[in-house]
Amino acid sequence: MKVLCLCVVGWLVALQWPAHAAAELNADAWGRVLRAHVRAGRMDWDALAKDGTARKDLMLYLRAVATMREDEPLATWLNAYNALVVHAILGRMPVRRVRDLAGFFDTTRHRVAGQQRTLDEIAQGVIQDRFKDSRVHAAMFYASVSSPALPTQPFVQATLDAELTRLARALVASTDHVRVVDGRLAVSSLFFWFPDFARDAGTTRDWIKRYAAPSLRITSEMKLVEINFDWRLARAPKLPTAPAPATTPDASTPQEPAAVMPAPAIAPEVPAAVRSAPQRGLPRRAP
Repeated sequence: MKVLCLCVVGWLVALQWPAHAAAELNADAWGRVLRAHVRAGRMDWDALAKDGTARKDLMLYLRAVATMREDEPLATWLNAYNALVVHAILGRMPVRRVRDLAGFFDTTRHRVAGQQRTLDEIAQGVIQDRFKDSRVHAAMFYASVSSPALPTQPFVQATLDAELTRLARALVASTDHVRVVDGRLAVSSLFFWFPDFARDAGTTRDWIKRYAAPSLRITSEMKLVEINFDWRLARAPKLPTAPAPATTPDASTPQEPAAVMPAPAIAPEVPAAVRSAPQRGLPRRAP
């Protein structure tokens, strides 16, 4: 009887706390890579390629991703996706346009949770379809100029809800992704690729309004037009170089007068291409 009671108690405990059976995948190694080489939401590819310690950390993390549990939380899957993108870009360098890399998203496979998967299968089949949160599109890194920013810290499940809201607001606040042009609402191709925004807010326009600052005046009459996605590889801004030490000229040496350079011409501002957007599929079918 005592043995039976212990079995019943153990069964009840397992039913009450299944989600806490194991902690989420440790992402410390991935965090070290991010902190070392991400600036302004972009990766310093050249520095990462030369940093043997950071590359070992990246591989350490991806080896853990290869055998992680299938039921890892959303934070882990977002970290895994972004780390795989970074690793895949490093393996294809030099890269000019991410979209020009044959099979980058839809053919090349990576071992994740014991299965060989493409980036599209991870993004669409797991992150989007399983978790059904449109804010993930502000957290997924495509390594391109029009991509959402790459964070300097790995995602953690305990704080993920607040972080996704922050990233959604940052996406909408960026004029690279959302701006009003001649009474129309110009938005990144991201908002045309995915139906998740309308699913979560009724319409894509209402999703943008949900996360927009009050200063961005969006009306229900505004037509959505597309800002073409820029697939060029995104690079971190260069670090400032230290100025050369000043030297005192030798008074005995005659000095030539400094040449007077004409002021540089100011190029006229050219807005990014904005056009009425046709219906379009997911990123793998984008130009």
